[in-house]
Amino acid sequence: MNIKSVEDALEVISMSVRNTRGLKNYRQKDLSKILGFSENTIIRIEKGSGGVSLEKTLAVLKELGLLEQAIAGLIPSSEPTPVEVYLEKGNTKKRVRSKNVVERKIEW
Repeated sequence: MNIKSVEDALEVISMSVRNTRGLKNYRQKDLSKILGFSENTIIRIEKGSGGVSLEKTLAVLKELGLLEQAIAGLIPSSEPTPVEVYLEKGNTKKRVRSKNVVERKIEW
């Protein structure tokens, strides 16, 4: 994924934290107790609203096993992503049928 701004990074982190927490059957309250943070801190990270220290965000990512993926995803790649290649070819107005959509875990 090509992250171009802080807002993009926060969006990716928030979605990943929310999805992974759900997959691990953690409630926000559980995760906050494990890490010793307020539940509001976890909520702010999951909303991507910012205002959370880098230290706390990294601790949440580490607890959920997302730290290495997060760091790798923030490093710019010199190669375009498949989505960027697709869009460069002008393929922007095609429909996606719901029966062909497969739910999958977000990877960085």
